[in-house]
Amino acid sequence: MDFHLFSQELIKRINEIELSTQKEENEIRQMFVDYLKPSDSVLDCGKSLREYFSHAQKKCREIVTIDINRFGDYPDYVVDICDPTEMKEFDERFDAISCFSLLEHCYQPFLACDNLFNSLKPGGKIIGSAPFLFPRHSPEDLSYQDYFRFTRDAYAILFPRAEHIKLFPLRGRVTTSLNVLTTRYRFTLERYLPSLTRSLNRIASEGKSSLQSSGYGFIVTKAH
Repeated sequence: MDFHLFSQELIKRINEIELSTQKEENEIRQMFVDYLKPSDSVLDCGKSLREYFSHAQKKCREIVTIDINRFGDYPDYVVDICDPTEMKEFDERFDAISCFSLLEHCYQPFLACDNLFNSLKPGGKIIGSAPFLFPRHSPEDLSYQDYFRFTRDAYAILFPRAEHIKLFPLRGRVTTSLNVLTTRYRFTLERYLPSLTRSLNRIASEGKSSLQSSGYGFIVTKAH
């Protein structure tokens, strides 16, 4: 491998990533629902659509859930998304895939992203989010784990075959710092004083500062 040429190709891919305006994670979930058509087949990884799941269910032909663990009658399929063999049955099956706050918990995120990308039909989209500057979050019993964080540049190697990648910073520079300092910010200010947090998000969050986010929402598009 010519590492100089590889580096140049990575730089090209990174420069092609579209860095859009700041969004809240639930705004991106709503974008996912708005994107769906009645004929669509949808995959929800880890039921990460949360309260938007029922809205998506009403809009599409089918919605399938996968998880690495079984919880009663959930999920539809117990699957390790890092395992190409287990994911093979979903090749080019889905028009849209939701993947919110999931990749950081994958022990092989590059394999997981490749497997999800293979599960898309041509022209399909993976819509989700992943953290960058964000506190560690996994339970003491390690029933799920917290492994990775992702910069803007990481998406060029997470989804190297994407036709287009669009990112949405999830917090501004100031609120990212507050969120790292204390969980009280997220569970108190963001929950009960949203207008204040939106104002704080606008402080020092333009240009290069937009790359100092707590994470990114993403829309990854597969070519037709």
